[in-house]
Amino acid sequence: MKTAVKARSFVMVCVVTVWLVSSLSCGLPLSGPAPTADSPTATRTQAGESHATPKVSATQAPTATSAASTSEAAVAATESATATLAPTRPSQPVVVASYCDLADCSQYTYPGDESNGIRGGTGGIMLAIPGQIWIANDFVGIQQWDPQTGKLVKTIANTVENYFSDIKYDGQQVWVYALVLKQTSANSEYTGVLYAIDPLQGELVKKIDIPNEKKETISNNDAIGFPYIGVSPGKVWDKDRLIDTRTFEATVMPWNFMFGTPIFAYDGQGMMWVEGDVPPGATQTIWIYDVNDPTKPLGKNGTAGLTSNPDLTDHHNLIMAGGKMWATARYWKKVADQTSYWELLAYDIHPSDKPLFKTDISKEMTGRNGGEILAADNHAIWLAPNGQDGKVYYYDQANGQLLGSLHVGALIFSMSFDGQNLWVMDDEHGLEKIALPWAP
Repeated sequence: MKTAVKARSFVMVCVVTVWLVSSLSCGLPLSGPAPTADSPTATRTQAGESHATPKVSATQAPTATSAASTSEAAVAATESATATLAPTRPSQPVVVASYCDLADCSQYTYPGDESNGIRGGTGGIMLAIPGQIWIANDFVGIQQWDPQTGKLVKTIANTVENYFSDIKYDGQQVWVYALVLKQTSANSEYTGVLYAIDPLQGELVKKIDIPNEKKETISNNDAIGFPYIGVSPGKVWDKDRLIDTRTFEATVMPWNFMFGTPIFAYDGQGMMWVEGDVPPGATQTIWIYDVNDPTKPLGKNGTAGLTSNPDLTDHHNLIMAGGKMWATARYWKKVADQTSYWELLAYDIHPSDKPLFKTDISKEMTGRNGGEILAADNHAIWLAPNGQDGKVYYYDQANGQLLGSLHVGALIFSMSFDGQNLWVMDDEHGLEKIALPWAP
């Protein structure tokens, strides 16, 4: 936003310029209208708990006024001094926009008419990258959305599935994984399908079928138990295979990377971390593999296992942020009566069996038995317990301490950071954009 200072002659320009520089150095206010925020279409303001921060949105330059005549303005056009104000940031994270992402949003108006079942979101998964939002909507397909307008850009043809389960970006392509029900006369099972999308062209590059390979050590290798993927340089990781991101050829392992429900996270240092169900006879819920050679022995019993669990740790989630590997964990006090407590854990990426620090999140997870989601921006770790209140919580990456909370929509499917804003996709409001005070 700019304020123009105009003069009618060269002498006056010099005087005004000296005054302007003096004012700025002395902290005097500039004349002219103050910056104002202009609300974008289909937006809402929802501050965090006890936050009264105003909405942050696209700004509109105020109308400039001048006492100069038309002829004077022509002279001043090449003799003007300008001052640029820094963009406004909220003092706390705040929801600044919500966009309905249904096929037909004509009946939806925030906050929606829940009594009649009118909501703004649909089931699926979401990924935010700079300048683009990608959504894999169940029964609809893979879609690109505009983060500036909240409007649908395109739907990728021939990508309709009824159970999208994961979406990742490797810096070149968007990878979307879905589970496909295969029905036969005798029985039915889920297999996997992996889509490679070129985000620059907005086109489908490759569709890869992921069959259920028979394993001697796993009696039921149905894809329903392995719904997530991971990415490392040049590779996509699935339950038992590595897929080359250039040739799309698969290298199938004789074993699975994790016994069940694996969650993958690359640490940026050559190691893939995998969290999942504890294999029979083992005591670890996090395993680490060398991305260049997953068969390479890294520790005891041929692989590196973390968190030997004398306290019956049950890990959930796994994300890399701030030079640490983060996870949520449920510690059972007494398995018999199902009493437990929850913690947010941060691990050194140079493997250690013990976390660097732990944060008790039992209060945030009250009434929840799982289903929580983790995400990260450039400063905070975000937790969505997925309770009915639609709250999300954010924690300092430096020490894991709780910084605050924010109310978004209920039933959150995904959270993702695009480099500037955090995005949430939920069933109540659809896509929600959160402005951050610490974003670059």
